[in-house]
Amino acid sequence: METNKVLNTDITSASAGKVIKKKDPRAVLFSVLLLLVSGAFMVAATYIEDRTSISYMSLMTLGIIGLLAAVFKLFFSSKRYFFLPTGSRVETDSLYIDPSELRSLGDELETGTLERLRKIKRLDNSGARLDVLVSSDRRFAAIQLFQYVPHYYEAVSPLYCYYDGDAQTVARHAAGNGN
Repeated sequence: METNKVLNTDITSASAGKVIKKKDPRAVLFSVLLLLVSGAFMVAATYIEDRTSISYMSLMTLGIIGLLAAVFKLFFSSKRYFFLPTGSRVETDSLYIDPSELRSLGDELETGTLERLRKIKRLDNSGARLDVLVSSDRRFAAIQLFQYVPHYYEAVSPLYCYYDGDAQTVARHAAGNGN
């Protein structure tokens, strides 16, 4: 495994178009509901004749804060990755591993062996990181290795994509709590 080159691989190109980034319908629905509730607070505030009352100020403040939060959620944080064949969400996880295992794990990933994932020792923080992306139905998984260089983690492997049985193995041994 070559550790001295930076690899910038996007998940959408590495998965041959099987993973796409699109607006999450649940986030859009939440934003629309928040907009409606915020609008209702602001409309209710207009029916209060005393503009100096605490009720008027509270309703307008809640309405404006809710409106700003909904707009921010709708335009800036509502995109997620989805596995296109099944439509399931792709969740991400980062595992910190022993830097001494980085080269051997990278070599095994290059050969397609997933046995080492079972034995991987997880740390709270270290100079090596394993990023794992797994679809909620466990039919797609991707792994990429990173090494810490001052101030950021640098990719030291390409993004490896797995489907069906191999994806379930990755999900079982590398994602989440490893169960």
